[in-house]
Amino acid sequence: MSETLLSILCGEDFWYWDSNNANTITFNKNGTGELVCRHELNIWIAAEFEWKSQRMESLDQVVDISTIGGTRTDPHHISQFDIDLTLAKRRIPRMRGPETQRWRINESLLTDDAFLPKKYTVTLEKGNFLTPYDAKVPGDDQYTPRFALRLEFDRSPYPSRHEWKEPGGAPDAMKMWEWKGFCGRELPELKIQGHTWQKNCVVYPKSEMSSTTSNDADQLKVIIIGAGIGGLALAQILNSAPGIQIACYERYKAIDDRVVGFRVMLSGTTLTMLKRKLKSETWADLAFGIGEQPEGGEKIEFFKGNGDKMFTWDSDPTKDQFSVSRWHLREALVKEASFLRTGLAFERYEVLPDGGGVRAYFSDGSTDDCDLLVGADGPTSNVRKQLIPKARIKDLGMAVIYFKVPLTERTSKLLGSPGRSMHTIDSEDSYIMLGAGSPYGNFHNRRCFPNELTRSELQAEVLERTSQPGIDPRFRELAEMVCLDTAYVNIVRKSEAVRPWTSPSVTLLGDSVFNMSNTLSRGANCAIVDAVSLADRISSPAYKRERRQPTALDEYVKENIKRRTIERERSSMMQKIMFSGQNTLSGFVRNKVLPSSLKKIDDLDREEHQAVNWIASDGEGSVDSKEDEPKWVEELKWDEMFEERHGNEMG
Repeated sequence: MSETLLSILCGEDFWYWDSNNANTITFNKNGTGELVCRHELNIWIAAEFEWKSQRMESLDQVVDISTIGGTRTDPHHISQFDIDLTLAKRRIPRMRGPETQRWRINESLLTDDAFLPKKYTVTLEKGNFLTPYDAKVPGDDQYTPRFALRLEFDRSPYPSRHEWKEPGGAPDAMKMWEWKGFCGRELPELKIQGHTWQKNCVVYPKSEMSSTTSNDADQLKVIIIGAGIGGLALAQILNSAPGIQIACYERYKAIDDRVVGFRVMLSGTTLTMLKRKLKSETWADLAFGIGEQPEGGEKIEFFKGNGDKMFTWDSDPTKDQFSVSRWHLREALVKEASFLRTGLAFERYEVLPDGGGVRAYFSDGSTDDCDLLVGADGPTSNVRKQLIPKARIKDLGMAVIYFKVPLTERTSKLLGSPGRSMHTIDSEDSYIMLGAGSPYGNFHNRRCFPNELTRSELQAEVLERTSQPGIDPRFRELAEMVCLDTAYVNIVRKSEAVRPWTSPSVTLLGDSVFNMSNTLSRGANCAIVDAVSLADRISSPAYKRERRQPTALDEYVKENIKRRTIERERSSMMQKIMFSGQNTLSGFVRNKVLPSSLKKIDDLDREEHQAVNWIASDGEGSVDSKEDEPKWVEELKWDEMFEERHGNEMG
């Protein structure tokens, strides 16, 4: 099949830098085009441009693309041509609506130099390509979209660093001025045998994946199962420790997860630990994602369904929380992560005889030997299933729907509270997280299990709930403005608490030990503390002397379980406040004892914070009351209520 260069260049709706379709360039035959740079709700560039070939006849050249795709071992050069491109301040058409006019993009972020004419040399290649973004992620890429064509610019069409007014935020984190390649014409499903091109992705030779343990008695090899926040934090800390070799295995090819666009709450103490433990370059990347605290620190406000505010919770532990971009956190932890192996699912392990360590078995039939195996693979951990086979997970019969709502002047007014600073770079990146949780039986749409509902059905579910009598209409208005592609459903499950285990060669961290309710957003914070604690033990001289003794990790295990038990209890108390029951009496009791319940949560906190008042009241009742709750209030437990209704059949 033959086409002209012009028809190829302009025939694609988008040329992609990433397979998420977030960063693209488009050429039109009328001499215009579009350049977009974004990530989820964050948009930096959405501008039109004008372009022309320096020799228009060169684009009339007819080229043969009949052998497109296939299993070639290297790309095939088609042609090279020169163009003039001038970025315009005009927004692309879909960004011209009244709701988008307030967004600070294009000329609001760029200097005038960004809009000067520039010359580029562009190379067109055919073959079988990953997008440049996907090519950076090591591992099995058989399910990643591939493309038949690639445009390679001699320099990036995105503005250079000096052309940004404030390059210190997202620009420095993303370095879009280094993005020179764009892919087009997606191929049908096609699996490539053998190696992919070195230019496109990192290739791990078989020898790197072989099952070997160092013969050096002082060398320690650690395998981490799971590339979540806890596992990656442990890997990065240990990666710079002398005498320790790291391999981190992740079952999925992509390193991001379903909630990567949301944020996590980390305490000032935890951030200080990370800054001290991580390499300075890693910390610098991570720091871009730390949100600016509101004046006076974080706080949690409680509202009734009718919109009346009851209390503002601004205790020491609450004020000391920092909103951190989950995306920035994970991007920082996987940067220069030569230890990461993706697309390989852990299946089981075998403890080798005579103190020979542990052998891990993976889904592709490969194995890898190590001195210490760390399970960081979440609540359904396969490592825990083998280490603690009696540990169980209970489905609590609840689901929570989450959406993002852009934080605009309009939506901020709907909150009825001062604007919050939950941003990565600038205030336009802020968002409201709208959540609605209930037992499965309370879902209006019972077509399927809650996490199988479509995004539109999830929004309809939230709209239905916020339309009930007695619910402030502001909540429905917020639900009408959610971004559908940010939908996430959390199925609430509870791992049974575990007793300390004794093993010198297999251990756990994070939710793999046992999970906790996300109502206090303590999961990520706790996982990082676990990682720092385990790293301190593994890298200590004492551990190197004692590592083959059965009790070598006992102190870490006991401290881990103690810490997680306390955080689990605090989170469970908060969950019982939020989901106190399904009748008026339960709600009345919850509202009446809210201040004392929150104080109990604070009293359990183990971290050190500056002394400030723990709660401020915006409603009735004395928040300083020392009066104990009556016993019948203490007995109002969510778990017991659930089991009374459903029994233990879901255990």
